[in-house]
Amino acid sequence: MSGAFVHLSLPVRDDFLAVRAALARAGVGPFAGELFAALNTSGAGSVHCAVLATCERVEVFAASAQPIPGIERCATQTLRLVTGTQLSPSWRRIEGEPVLRHTLRLAAGLESRIVGESDILCQVRDTLAQAQRDKTSGPSIERLLSVAIKTGRLVRAKTELGRHDLGAAAAAVHALLAEPTRHVALLGSGAVAQACVRHLMTSAPLTRITLYARHTETARQRLPESIGVRPLQTLRHALAQELEPDRIDALISATSSPQFLLTPDSLVHRSAAVRLVDLGMPPNIHPGVGNVPGFVLQTLWNLPIDRGPAERSLAAAEEIVELNARALARWFESRHAAASLIAKSGGAR
Repeated sequence: MSGAFVHLSLPVRDDFLAVRAALARAGVGPFAGELFAALNTSGAGSVHCAVLATCERVEVFAASAQPIPGIERCATQTLRLVTGTQLSPSWRRIEGEPVLRHTLRLAAGLESRIVGESDILCQVRDTLAQAQRDKTSGPSIERLLSVAIKTGRLVRAKTELGRHDLGAAAAAVHALLAEPTRHVALLGSGAVAQACVRHLMTSAPLTRITLYARHTETARQRLPESIGVRPLQTLRHALAQELEPDRIDALISATSSPQFLLTPDSLVHRSAAVRLVDLGMPPNIHPGVGNVPGFVLQTLWNLPIDRGPAERSLAAAEEIVELNARALARWFESRHAAASLIAKSGGAR
């Protein structure tokens, strides 16, 4: 399978957040489209690709019948073009059969910080759908991602991982409720924020929940009637309140805003601490907020994670991945052999 697949990933290092935030603002779709165009004018023959970008990863999947030289340089140049930045990410490259195993492990949640997380399966499915709509995927990428999605579903169906919600929303709520919490504020009304509401209502039904959103009417339509909804511009005033029942004890931020929604100069020092968890991408809360007296800031990277369910299911999950990776490798090998045979037959004639 040498040269059939090339995979680039951006490890979580100092430049990851800058790259991920820039992509969030510019759009992953435009990046994938421009990369597809650039790769197909690079002299590597016909190349297909897909791009997966989540709050903890940026990954490029590329497939070609020939080796793809200089793909890292091409990806960096395209990133700069699309985002208007001078970022120089340190891509990690793998190729050939290891790409298959990595992709299947990815969809199963085994490559995530929250091992077995439930969000990644939907994200891989969305990546495939986006690549198909934009016509950048091709049969090899489609086969790879389709089998990855199937493998992720099997892992969740046949192991204990499927009986636990191990996503970022669950981890954030679990971390906040480890301490007494009477009033939780939420920023945003999208899928992550709604998941946080579900976990809060299940885990702490007596906790007051107030959601702050730009579009309050839309937010009210998405939420139970018991959830208070307030305009986002009133949040800073609300965070300054320290008397019950209005005092906010904890806040989870989960919006796609391209700008920081909370900055150090916008906050009033508090004597009673408020615990913040920023799940936004780009980040919604400026890192300096954690240095303001009365504010304790956490992100996905330093949330405490319960690894019990993952540890109990890891061996079974890895076995499912391995079996499917081998079967997928055999499928690609037979496809390559058939193509070679057809090419030789044509040459003989």
